[in-house]
Amino acid sequence: MILLSNTSTSLRLETSNTATVNWSASWVDVPDASSAPAPGSGEGSVATATNTTIVAAPAAATKRTVKQLSVYCVSGTATVAIRRHDGSSYFYVHRVTLNAGTSLHYEDGRGWHVSEVLKSALAGYSTSFQKVGTGADTVGYHYLHAKDSGYPGAWAPGTPGLSGRATDGTASGDAGCIRVPNASAGTNYLVQALLAATVVQGYQLFDVLWVNSGIVVTTTTAQTINSVALPARDDLGGTNGVGCIIGLLTTTANTNAGAIANATVSYTNSAGVAGRTATLSAFVGAQIPITPVIGTVTWFQLAAGDVGVQSIQSVTLGTSLGAGAVSLLVARPLVMLPTPLANVAVDAPLLAAGVPLWPGSCLHIGYQAAATTATTCMGTLVVEER
Repeated sequence: MILLSNTSTSLRLETSNTATVNWSASWVDVPDASSAPAPGSGEGSVATATNTTIVAAPAAATKRTVKQLSVYCVSGTATVAIRRHDGSSYFYVHRVTLNAGTSLHYEDGRGWHVSEVLKSALAGYSTSFQKVGTGADTVGYHYLHAKDSGYPGAWAPGTPGLSGRATDGTASGDAGCIRVPNASAGTNYLVQALLAATVVQGYQLFDVLWVNSGIVVTTTTAQTINSVALPARDDLGGTNGVGCIIGLLTTTANTNAGAIANATVSYTNSAGVAGRTATLSAFVGAQIPITPVIGTVTWFQLAAGDVGVQSIQSVTLGTSLGAGAVSLLVARPLVMLPTPLANVAVDAPLLAAGVPLWPGSCLHIGYQAAATTATTCMGTLVVEER
């Protein structure tokens, strides 16, 4: 049930591109007094990237229950989100990418579902990878296979400087990412992911959107970043960084004296609010470990209420990393890939609709260490184009 319980709360439709979508909604108003319920409905069409109120707030002393909602993609590919707005802030309720002829539906008592047009054929392919990793720093900390040999080969941030570079998955600097050729028409979707590893660990697949270099590891005051714009590869296929997180990747081993939890990043969130602060915590897996090895990545925690990162303004290490080199990166987590048995492939469960892989995706795989043993992993990603 979707309940709008006061005069400030409404539902809005966020459209992230210029595809044309039609929407319709129906609801029932129940006054706090004993008068009879009153049904209502509305519909409209949107063809721009904007926010549209589709179910307005109820009148005073009235509760409005949304009974049905549908968003139909007329043409092109539309990334849409339903947001609950309380008069000052908004909260995502549901978001999805729709192809032409596809609808997002909500029904009271059933929930959300997507209906798709039947197609005579779908384009698709699989892409495989194998990474021969080195040992992780310490159990519980995170490790990214990007720098490891195998197929594809090693990937490195390069030397784009503090402002960094947006990845595109095709340039020579991104030759070591797990390549996904851009869709010839429509959108790529990850519909199946299989993984085997020599050590039982929890893996995760990421799309790295941005990376930098040039951070001075012995400077403990703020270092200005002012990152370049992100590519249009966030959860919604936009440049606002919805669903994206910040990591600190060790590219040359550091020699800090102890674990570090006082590093921070100043960023602008996916709603465009600047001056937000990402932090670490003083426990295993959420701080920079002692003497991080190459490949160690520490994921920052975003400020409360934030759902993504649009840009980075500065980084403050807080404590010297001693020596070595690090790079910041902005990544979009895609799917968890468990390996409950060593050397046995596991098929990660995915929603039937799949996970969109936008043009230019630069995929990397990493894990949270269950052991410090060097780990080799191999897997296959099945991609469907529709």
